Amino acid sequence: MVTRLGLIAAQVDQPAYMLAALAGMHPSTWSRYVHGQPIRLEDANRIAAVFGIDREELYGAPDAEFLARLPEIRVSLSSDPVTA
Repeated sequence: MVTRLGLIAAQVDQPAYMLAALAGMHPSTWSRYVHGQPIRLEDANRIAAVFGIDREELYGAPDAEFLARLPEIRVSLSSDPVTA
């Protein structure tokens, strides 16, 4: 299953363990989310903050609008969580 988080994680220039650490979670939890396990709200907020996006962008199938915006998504080192 291709997930939005999987596509985001694949296109940024950071290893998975680093992205997991930035989101404050264990790499195995990160991996489960990347591969399609439902994301807990608390974790979605942390993941969204890492990428500087709204947490709602983590949900749903990757549509044309999301794919067009994908190259703009980068790792954000901001400590402020992004919420919807």
